[in-house]
Amino acid sequence: MHSLAVCKARPVQAISSSSHARQGALVARSSGAAPRSTIRQRAVYTGSRMRERSHKCFAELPDASSGDGAPAESQKETSAPPPATASDSGGNSTVAIGSVAAGIVLFAVTRLGGGGIGLEQLAANSIPLDTALSNGHPTVVEFYADWCEVCREMAPSVYDLEGKYGSEVNFVMLNIDNTKWTPEVAEYGVGGIPHLEFLDDAGESQATVIGRIPAEVLDGNVAALAQRKPLPFARRVGEASTFGGAPPTSVRGPSDPRAHGN
Repeated sequence: MHSLAVCKARPVQAISSSSHARQGALVARSSGAAPRSTIRQRAVYTGSRMRERSHKCFAELPDASSGDGAPAESQKETSAPPPATASDSGGNSTVAIGSVAAGIVLFAVTRLGGGGIGLEQLAANSIPLDTALSNGHPTVVEFYADWCEVCREMAPSVYDLEGKYGSEVNFVMLNIDNTKWTPEVAEYGVGGIPHLEFLDDAGESQATVIGRIPAEVLDGNVAALAQRKPLPFARRVGEASTFGGAPPTSVRGPSDPRAHGN
């Protein structure tokens, strides 16, 4: 298919040439210089030259259906996807930076603040009881169960204590549902959980904490163990989960020496 935009202008020149031929004929007729046959020959000659030019015009124009012409290139350009703008790349960068920042915050909350820490993590970090009783370090033994809600609530606090005192104090987790620890459950009189025993270097109990207890109480006892000092809270009992028909332990038990009977 040929473009008609250029060649449509050509007939105007043909008409103009024909008009000049007619004017020339009139002048010749008035002057008697040339006969009519000569004028016709000139007109035919002029028309043939115009047809030649018209043919050249069509020959020079590229075929739009071929792969070498400009129209095909124009079609390729319009079908190509638009390039990414600065605003698009900036938006993607903002999303990526936001995701990285959120990941850092989540890591900090989980690892440094104890958020998201469960009993499974504490159990995985637990030192074997035999090792703890023989390595010459004081020990915190926690009796727990997977179904114990209070145990789960206190898990982040215990995890923080491990991170703070783990190089000086052993932390041992004993699951009461494992019959392997039945002798220890009986030995320490475990009736409500979580039940924490604070043992000195020789494995002797120095304090007992049962149930939901403030984090500062736990920290005070563990700090004293690490420094080989008397424990400030010898016995504290809070709301706990009971098992095996043991009596409820939500009523506060004997207070530590600094509680003055409260």
